[in-house]
Amino acid sequence: MSALKYRRGSYVTRSPAAALRACIAACAVFAMAPAAWAGPNNCSVTAATHSFGAFDTLNANPGTSSITLTCSTNGKAFTFDYRIALSVGSGSFANRQMSGGGDVLNFNHYTSAAYASVWGDGSAGTVTVTGSLFVPKSAGNTATTILTVFGLIGAPQNVVPAAYATTTPITVTVSAITAGDFPTVTTTFNTNASVAAQCNATAATLGFGSVNPLSSQVDATTSITVNCTKTSAYTVGLDPGTSAGSTIAQRIMANGADSMLYNLYTDSARTSVWGNSAGSWLSGTGAGLTIPQAWTVYGRIAPGQTNLAAGSYQENAITVTVTY
Repeated sequence: MSALKYRRGSYVTRSPAAALRACIAACAVFAMAPAAWAGPNNCSVTAATHSFGAFDTLNANPGTSSITLTCSTNGKAFTFDYRIALSVGSGSFANRQMSGGGDVLNFNHYTSAAYASVWGDGSAGTVTVTGSLFVPKSAGNTATTILTVFGLIGAPQNVVPAAYATTTPITVTVSAITAGDFPTVTTTFNTNASVAAQCNATAATLGFGSVNPLSSQVDATTSITVNCTKTSAYTVGLDPGTSAGSTIAQRIMANGADSMLYNLYTDSARTSVWGNSAGSWLSGTGAGLTIPQAWTVYGRIAPGQTNLAAGSYQENAITVTVTY
């Protein structure tokens, strides 16, 4: 029996075997065609807050945070060649900035712990970070990579104690090196740090030299140097000392069982005894840890001590207390 096909008013016959061969050929061509792309490539990006923690204003403070990039395909393996750029945020690429307490703290973000290349958008001497992320056909067609953001606060910086943060977030932009491989994605992160009030103090020995017990009082001076963070209010107090019987009202230097009376004052007239409580201490305001502030200690050995044994008199330690 023959198959019958009508064409333009005429009949064309074709054997069933020929029709079957045509069908097989057509089916074979269909089966051998490559599979169509099943869906788009996509990436997502997140970034952690970059927290430097406490900065002491004298020593450089490094820190790290992370950027997490996750890419996926739909049905096939693919290598994502990407570029990651960071915006300025606050400040400039030369000096990114955090603000706090009416002051500005300079810092920057870098591509490595060598702190040689500023991570930016490729302008103003900055560099971007490039890489490749392979997404296999298995494992849900998803892969993740984590990149480290290196940060550094340079020192010294004379800033007020405060909590500091970027006022404009830094934008992370992930784009395809080959246009069209995947859509560009972005996220943002902030940077923060803190500066606590801090003070340091040093003191020089007070030496009276040789004393003639038949003469009038003997005066001498020494100094205390205080370094405090900018605008930090502080007080400087002195304790009685360690000699037996010594008090703020009457300090004592000892030579064995013998004692020599003296005292320490806040003024050159030696009228105000320097103690360790409100009303007897001195107050100041810090100018910065790198800026010393000197305080003069006025000493006087009391007159009329005619019954002093010869020898060396001393007070082993007067404790200076700086409260801030």
